[in-house]
Amino acid sequence: MDSDFPYAGIEEWHIEAKIKKWRRTCFIIVNLLDCPGFEWDPSQNMVVAEDDIWAAFVQVYKQAREARDVQFPLFDDWRVCFISPPEEPEE
Repeated sequence: MDSDFPYAGIEEWHIEAKIKKWRRTCFIIVNLLDCPGFEWDPSQNMVVAEDDIWAAFVQVYKQAREARDVQFPLFDDWRVCFISPPEEPEE
């Protein structure tokens, strides 16, 4: 990274922190989508649910707050990176 962008000031820990944040957010979204009342809106790239469902869920799972009314255009890519099982080797 330093050789390609020497003045960017990006260090390894910056990249690791970003990946950790993406992974955490991906699992929050997946957990939401596993619960009744939550759906993925592909046109908006966001989790949608009725207000009362959000309110009840956030009471128990506080981290879900960060996924409300936020677009996640990279979610499909995150699922491939963090959720999908590794491909089986061909025989």
